[in-house]
Amino acid sequence: FNGQMVFPIKVFMNGLKGHKVAAVYAIFNNQYNRGQKGWENVQHISITKDIYNEINILRTEYGSDKVSHVKALSFVYPQKSAMEEVANR
Repeated sequence: FNGQMVFPIKVFMNGLKGHKVAAVYAIFNNQYNRGQKGWENVQHISITKDIYNEINILRTEYGSDKVSHVKALSFVYPQKSAMEEVANR
């Protein structure tokens, strides 16, 4: 994931099944509209070594209204400091 596109959660999760991917990610609520930057609709920004598992936990906790879309930047060799730097921009 290149950190440029916002994906619907269902599409994103289907592509991740069976893969453990480290990433910096932003979760958007259901008010996000395709084609806009949408930062006012961000509910959560974080880093993880397993984005599939992390999103499943967030969906269970907050529901599909608050966890509707995702933008992610994956890391082949995750380093916490580099990932935190990107997340804090």
